[in-house]
Amino acid sequence: AQAEAALVPAVEKQGMWSLETLLLSADLREELDPLSRSAWRLYALARRMFPGSTLARLKLALAAAKRGDSDGAQRLLAQGAAEVVGGKAGRGLEQEMAAMMMMDGGYVTQAAVRVDALLWRCCPTNADAAVLLSWRGMLHQQAGDLRGAKRDFARALRQMPSFHEAHYNLGCVLLHENQWSKAAEEFSDYLKHVPLSPLALLNRGVAFANIGKKAEALADTDAALALYPGLPNALYNRAVLLGTAADKGARGKTG
Repeated sequence: AQAEAALVPAVEKQGMWSLETLLLSADLREELDPLSRSAWRLYALARRMFPGSTLARLKLALAAAKRGDSDGAQRLLAQGAAEVVGGKAGRGLEQEMAAMMMMDGGYVTQAAVRVDALLWRCCPTNADAAVLLSWRGMLHQQAGDLRGAKRDFARALRQMPSFHEAHYNLGCVLLHENQWSKAAEEFSDYLKHVPLSPLALLNRGVAFANIGKKAEALADTDAALALYPGLPNALYNRAVLLGTAADKGARGKTG
């Protein structure tokens, strides 16, 4: 804990981390230790070091909201709009907020229009563009447009190769298309960054099983169960791999 506390002022003083590295580190800390102070410090540091980044501001606002500080989250978003001279980025922030609310509400088509409008604007960093592309990919996926989803997740990774969430999302699309080997590669890339993800392990196990890698599939399934004993479909998949499922022709189920 002391080492983590010392990390923030050291990084801020030396300016040695990129925005992408800071946010990836914060995301990993948040996933491994939800609502931790160390994750919050890194999100806050990214905001201080890169004040012009929409992504850094949004990540910190979301972190505040997760911690029950809805007023703080709203202040961060309002501050972002107030900082803008001439209103162009302010209008972009309004589009961003509207897209988030529409996505949460299940209004896929309307949210896609908002995200498209944001993508036409000049994104401050490649990371901002990557997140917007990933959002649009998820909207395509929700609408059943797997080709559009796959295209946007791939574009997001070209903008920001370290964007591990896009690897996971792309892997899920590839599973639905029965592209087992490519799906396994994407989940493997994701697991390099987030090695303790039960869902990624479960899904890679399904991909491995469908390309004949039974031992690897069983190892991934067991690892997923060790992390999350009640993980839906994991016990079923294990029975399929061991040949003990009631339906002998059954195939593994994804998470």
